Amino acid sequence: MGFNRLTQSVKNMAASAVAVGTSKIDATMNDMADAVDSANGSLIAQRKLMTVDLSKANPVENTLTVNLSKGENVKLNTNLTQVVVGLEWDPIEGTGDFDADASIVQLDKNGKAIDYIFHRKLTSTDNAIIHTGDNLTGEDTDEADDESIAIDLTNINPACERIVVLAEIYGATQRGQNFGQVSKCGVRLYDLNGSNQVLAKHDLAEDHATAVAINVGELYRYDSGWKFKATGTDSKIGISEFLSGYGINT
Repeated sequence: MGFNRLTQSVKNMAASAVAVGTSKIDATMNDMADAVDSANGSLIAQRKLMTVDLSKANPVENTLTVNLSKGENVKLNTNLTQVVVGLEWDPIEGTGDFDADASIVQLDKNGKAIDYIFHRKLTSTDNAIIHTGDNLTGEDTDEADDESIAIDLTNINPACERIVVLAEIYGATQRGQNFGQVSKCGVRLYDLNGSNQVLAKHDLAEDHATAVAINVGELYRYDSGWKFKATGTDSKIGISEFLSGYGINT
């Protein structure tokens, strides 16, 4: 009888331990679920902050707009919080559909990629950059951007020192296309806070006729603010030539 009592006691202790353990596991899982829900809620809230309908945006170009040549830069107002990088292009008649893709790479102080935002990954990990979508033809946009990327400068990853803007012709080799086959092609940077004031622009058709991909320009930290530079580096190979230099394999 003594042995049986001991056996039952051990069983009761084991059951109690399992119950306590299960309770702790359940509590931990509930805490984790709450944390995930909270994080998702914050993420959604931030995304709503940066989700902007640019389909009817009309960027304003005037005497305040700086026309940049290759290698030139402009200092941005320190009060600037949100900007749009817009790419526009018009195919020469008869060349068919012309799909130029805009993308962005966030770089650290060593020039290595932190994040890559493009038509298959529309939102940056820090949630401060949103690509508004892929335009496959470059047609029917009038004076609006063909592709646009919104950037919240106040929420950029602190480790990010440079925001590089790239442009590439999708399927250029197969289609036998290059940037010389557009009647107009350019990039412009404008204020997103209501005014749509174009701060800077660069004509990509000017010096990049034989390119299939272009390192268009970059936003980079300067003192307590940002500058925008028209880089204008060409590639006849494709965007992978730039990405590999940043540590991105495609």
